[in-house]
Amino acid sequence: MRGYGTESSAEALAHLDSVGVNSISATPFGYMPSLEATHVRGEHSGDGIFAGETKARLVRLAEQTKERGMSLVLKPHIWVEGGLWRGHIKPISDGALDWASWWTSYTNFIVYYARLAEEVGAAVFVVGVELASAIEHDPKPMLAMIARVREVYSGHLTYAANWNEPVPDSIWEALDSVGVQFYAPLSKEKTDPPLTELRDGVRTNIKPWVEVANRVKRPLSLTEVGFRSARSAVRYPSAWPEKTNDYWSTPNPELQEKAYQALFLELANVQELHSVYVWKYFTDKDTDEEGPDGFSPRNKLAEHVLKKAYQ
Repeated sequence: MRGYGTESSAEALAHLDSVGVNSISATPFGYMPSLEATHVRGEHSGDGIFAGETKARLVRLAEQTKERGMSLVLKPHIWVEGGLWRGHIKPISDGALDWASWWTSYTNFIVYYARLAEEVGAAVFVVGVELASAIEHDPKPMLAMIARVREVYSGHLTYAANWNEPVPDSIWEALDSVGVQFYAPLSKEKTDPPLTELRDGVRTNIKPWVEVANRVKRPLSLTEVGFRSARSAVRYPSAWPEKTNDYWSTPNPELQEKAYQALFLELANVQELHSVYVWKYFTDKDTDEEGPDGFSPRNKLAEHVLKKAYQ
């Protein structure tokens, strides 16, 4: 059996322990059949869609992390059919925008996992991931939802904003840290740029987030950052393997290694930094889900960089 809370999960945690990792981020999913859907489906709504991310599995995963002396971040995501980006959600009912129904459903989804986070003692809970269109439309429902979460969860709260997403200060001030999904392009054209150029890219793109963190007096968390071992690593860092052509998907573990070198060399200068979560390690070490050009740094050149940074 594979997935959270299984023997393969325990093996993955042991490997992460050897890398020097002291905290992991787990991702239970909710499901929307389209960007226009008004409801989020999942275990919270009685739909057993993602069997590997059940409450029982997550409880066991929490136990496994504690056994390793690691902390746990619970970070619910929305998966939109076809892999469409959740930042473009636009719920429609009877031909009209229906944000009220969507926020009611999404709040139920989040509060379900906030209760679970409290139950298992998760150190951090993420109230949303890249909800750009929802927050742009009206940030007030987000603030109301955060208040609801505070009623059931006593730990550290953050939001995972897209790397170029404008988020009102009022939202950050209602949370405990400024979270960012750091997939900013580090080089516009080159497939093998020098380390100095990549460091410049990290520094340029992290600066606005450091400024936000200082303005709202909150620490900064990279809720997600990752580079594929492919030509696309620094030009299109958020591109999934199946979304790029053969040229950009050509394996390039050296570029992945260099990108992580640039990242951690620059992060060493960010005093506001609270945490860094790398996308991604699989619970199944034998998976072929992404292949040699995928995000996982496991047993690749990049992992030596992670070991040095985390240890």
